Amino acid sequence: MITTPNLEKFRQGDFVQYMNNVLEILTATQANNLLVANQRNNLKALTEELNATWQPIVGSELTPEIEAIDRQRDLIFTGFKLTLDNWASNHYYPEWRNAAFMLSDNIAGHGERITLMRYQQQTATFNAIINDFENELLVHLQTLNLQDWLAEIKTLNTTFNEMYVKRTQAISGHQPGLIDELIGKTTIVFRQLKSIFEARFAVAVADGAYIVPEFQQVENEWSMLGQQYNDAVSRYSGSEADESKGNEAA
Repeated sequence: MITTPNLEKFRQGDFVQYMNNVLEILTATQANNLLVANQRNNLKALTEELNATWQPIVGSELTPEIEAIDRQRDLIFTGFKLTLDNWASNHYYPEWRNAAFMLSDNIAGHGERITLMRYQQQTATFNAIINDFENELLVHLQTLNLQDWLAEIKTLNTTFNEMYVKRTQAISGHQPGLIDELIGKTTIVFRQLKSIFEARFAVAVADGAYIVPEFQQVENEWSMLGQQYNDAVSRYSGSEADESKGNEAA
């Protein structure tokens, strides 16, 4: 039996690549020899449609710029936070220690590992922190003379959000839910191929057919592929809730 892939847990990119890999393992010639050519052709057609739809989304020309801006705002915010944390404990002016503590404590109240949040969650969190610092906590920010640092974070956060919206608009020409719809159709066709392949293999074994070694080779490679993908899924699915950019088509 072929190792069953946990398709429902695959990220979209993993799903697309897995189907491409299956078609590489079960070639057109082998599918013809093993009497599953029609099923492979059906999978190939849908996989090609998936590839054509998926690539423009992940290949958006705005993606590198978005990632660069995100890295920059993460770096600057991290430096800002570490400075506040350090001053809150170690600054030699009590007034500065207190001001730094108030700001550091506010950031902590907005959640842990802010720079690991998903793109838009992180953007919203930064907006909330900036709003706090520019209003009720402004006196503490001014005490530490960190207005320019906060202004830089605000500029980067605004720029990031604008670029993210542009990217969303750039891919909005794709029908909403089209990828999910194609994945659903491809899953059905894939399972039909797998089921018929296994049935044909069982018949070949029972009949002692000469084609059994070819079935066995494909099954071994297909099973190994599924296990590799399942292992990868198990590694990232456990921390999915805390993950940020890994599963976004960025």
